[in-house]
Amino acid sequence: MTSPQREADSTPPIATLAVNPAAAVRLLVPFENTPLQTVGGGFPVTDGELRYEEGRYGQGLRLSGGAELVFPLKENLELKTGTLSMWLKVPERYPTTSSGRLYLFAASASPENSEAGYPGTFALRREASGPDGQPRWNFWTVGQAGENERHDLVAPDTLAAGWHHVAISWDAARGEKALFFDGQEVARASGVRLPADAGALLHMGRFAPGGAALGATIDDLAIHGRALTGDEVAALAQRTEALPGSTTLLHSPELLLDSNAIDANGGIVAVQLGRDGMFTDPQPYYDAYRWALPLASGTYTIAVRYFDRASNATTVSQTVTLDLPPADAEAAASTRVYLPLVSKPQTDQTDQAEPTGDPLRGWRLAYELLGR
Repeated sequence: MTSPQREADSTPPIATLAVNPAAAVRLLVPFENTPLQTVGGGFPVTDGELRYEEGRYGQGLRLSGGAELVFPLKENLELKTGTLSMWLKVPERYPTTSSGRLYLFAASASPENSEAGYPGTFALRREASGPDGQPRWNFWTVGQAGENERHDLVAPDTLAAGWHHVAISWDAARGEKALFFDGQEVARASGVRLPADAGALLHMGRFAPGGAALGATIDDLAIHGRALTGDEVAALAQRTEALPGSTTLLHSPELLLDSNAIDANGGIVAVQLGRDGMFTDPQPYYDAYRWALPLASGTYTIAVRYFDRASNATTVSQTVTLDLPPADAEAAASTRVYLPLVSKPQTDQTDQAEPTGDPLRGWRLAYELLGR
């Protein structure tokens, strides 16, 4: 018997798919009318209705009003080293706050512990007035010891109204951090004690829940798992298209599918993996799968079909081209390709139970499974 909840739910999941994302990319969010990431772990959490408008590429997210957005730090931002970048549309005028501070992003293990200086904090904020009375940007970090490990990496706010590329990089082992505007390094420091723990959440556009919103639009949020060089940051700022999530020209049949989905009325309960219109049996939902193409050069369409609790489905696909080295192509006739269908588990946004049974049950021979 179908429950009333299932009868009422006719909205399909929102889903993305990235095939073989760049190894250094931990989180990639294009904000195309959804906060769901193309690459990354976990899922975004929102409070209130997010607002989208014209972005640097396609749509962008307006950080204003009472709506809030957070991403999990786990799997997405490594405090040991990394680079966080995004496009920022500077407004004609920023909102006025009593503190004079507005945050582009912030993560803190102790957002309410002002007496100790907010131990374990990692944030980029705009300050309406620095010591010289002029506005500035501050890559503000506080180590676990609190105020004694506070560091302010500041640069004058020279960003005129309009779109600008903003990036920070850090390396805890070297004690280094840097700030970039439009691909140019504007500040760098060394000998800094960076936090080892900044809590669980990355807040976009504010310091903590209920704080003042930035009042600006952002686009193409990207977090890399290493400190990019100055040339690499400059290349990001010079891009004329959004950073791609997938690698579309492959030289190996091995695939890593970064699969992300959210559903307004419950969790994602199953997926099917597909190639060229042929789909596997339903599998438990995980946030990544390892798969393989046949050992034959050519163009393939890879797809993931997501099902919610009410059996609504969304299918997302990506076309890739496999260009095998000659030696591998010659060996194809005598090689049998296995398809490991399941990788690491995805924690659902509701009370989804852990998959049961043998996690390797999804292994199939490619020729048997997809009719080769």
